[in-house]
Amino acid sequence: MYFDGGKSCLHRNHSHVLVYVYSGEMVIDEKGQITRLHKGECAFIRKDFSVQMTKQAWNGEQFKAIFLMFTMKFLRDFYSKLDRNTLPKDAKRDQVSLYKLPSNRPDIVSLFESITPYFNSKIQPTDELLQLKMVEGVYVLLNTDKNLYASIFDFTDPWKKSPTIRDAASPHLNVISRNVALSRPGNGSSDAALKPRTG
Repeated sequence: MYFDGGKSCLHRNHSHVLVYVYSGEMVIDEKGQITRLHKGECAFIRKDFSVQMTKQAWNGEQFKAIFLMFTMKFLRDFYSKLDRNTLPKDAKRDQVSLYKLPSNRPDIVSLFESITPYFNSKIQPTDELLQLKMVEGVYVLLNTDKNLYASIFDFTDPWKKSPTIRDAASPHLNVISRNVALSRPGNGSSDAALKPRTG
């Protein structure tokens, strides 16, 4: 996403999100708890939490960021391939909805900086490449804190939580298993996805 001016919105994620800021500033307000993200910083936002997001230029640079959205379909497939014997059974789901990751980690820089060539290119990445980036993103989280297992895989024991009305009523809402949301400059704040959204 690109923004020269500021844009603020109340946002409720229905998928887990990993956001990385290339430039500018993102201000996330979670019930009065303020988190600011700047160049090179990354955060994980749990699904089904409402946060106020403000995206704006900072230090003379326009806001530019990328969001990885992990849908239920993608995560179930990822989980099915894990070795159950390696899972941290004592992992516990954190009550906070926002988790700011340590800065300058090689795996985070490698993941997101490898996507930058597509910002100003008309060439779309292949489905296979997008899938690899999604997988990298999950491992970034799992290698950050074992308790994130409980948040990311909250659809299975021992971390399973009760389904929401939305989950029960709309089983096909999470169909964007390869969604890497990236906006290019356009009129106003219109978004153009790196890969077309399927829903």
